[in-house]
Amino acid sequence: ALFNVAHGMGALLGPAWAIILQALEQLDRIIAASKTTPAASTPSRDLSVATGGAEATTTELGVLSSALDNLFKGTPRLDDGAIGHFLTALSSQCLSNLAHEATSREKAAVPGGAAPARLFALNKFVETAMANLERIATLWPLVTQLLLPVANHKAVRVRVLGAEAL
Repeated sequence: ALFNVAHGMGALLGPAWAIILQALEQLDRIIAASKTTPAASTPSRDLSVATGGAEATTTELGVLSSALDNLFKGTPRLDDGAIGHFLTALSSQCLSNLAHEATSREKAAVPGGAAPARLFALNKFVETAMANLERIATLWPLVTQLLLPVANHKAVRVRVLGAEAL
């Protein structure tokens, strides 16, 4: 239902994109966790039981992952105002996540802690900007508004991503 709303009413969502993108970030975390956790772990097992089995879960997560990718690849169909709201919501989400990461004492739940924990919004922002290169002149102020602070982040790995994205 969320994907139908995003695709069908994307031009009308305005600031409501923030709520949709937060939900999609949670979906991305579930998909990522399903790829990194063993089959016996609680989240995957609970999801398997809820959906009728491990095969159904893997298939459903694959479909949801494709739908998630298609949503961002389909952003060129949004008008300039809608893509502005979309990127503004992603930008706010990214800056909020990076501020949390910079001030949090928690470390990423990634083996070795080498990868940043909260980069969904940044990655999707860059992906969306790349998908909309034909109107970069319109989007450039939004792009620099996010990527310059990211390139100036205190974590080296985040600075590198910001510089590469620019």
